[in-house]
Amino acid sequence: MGSEGWSVQVRDLQASDAIKAGTPYVAPEGRVLVGYSHNGDVNGETRYLHARMVVVTTDGVYDTSVDSGSWVEINPRRGSNFEFVCPSGEALVGRLHSGDESEQVRSARVTVHINGTEYPLSFTSGAWITAGQESEHDVRAPEGQVLIGQRQEQMATADYRFATPTV
Repeated sequence: MGSEGWSVQVRDLQASDAIKAGTPYVAPEGRVLVGYSHNGDVNGETRYLHARMVVVTTDGVYDTSVDSGSWVEINPRRGSNFEFVCPSGEALVGRLHSGDESEQVRSARVTVHINGTEYPLSFTSGAWITAGQESEHDVRAPEGQVLIGQRQEQMATADYRFATPTV
């Protein structure tokens, strides 16, 4: 499958309803996370931003699909400091944070394919972006990017890593 002159576009940004802490969230089928907003302490509510990706070729526009993915614990030491970045070729689709800052944080990651094929997309990682205080922040991927990582230090600031999908 040739890819010269092809591009990937991130489209149709939507926000979830408010999700209470301790409730797992997974983006709707075929969509990936592009950001989120959180208000309150660790037991506050979060709204997730998600979008779909399409591959634009000289022959037309093709939808993408995501595999079933997997959940991974991103703070295995159960402390308030952690850093997680998806392995190469994966993007985030879900998150679960239960309990206080020393409790479990899990993220769901997936591989994205051109619909109907086994041809996966790649992701070119960008820089870390600081969203602000963990207790209240709003972060959105730069234009054309998706969420691939998160880090946190002493429950003070929340940083996110985004990536540009490519064919």
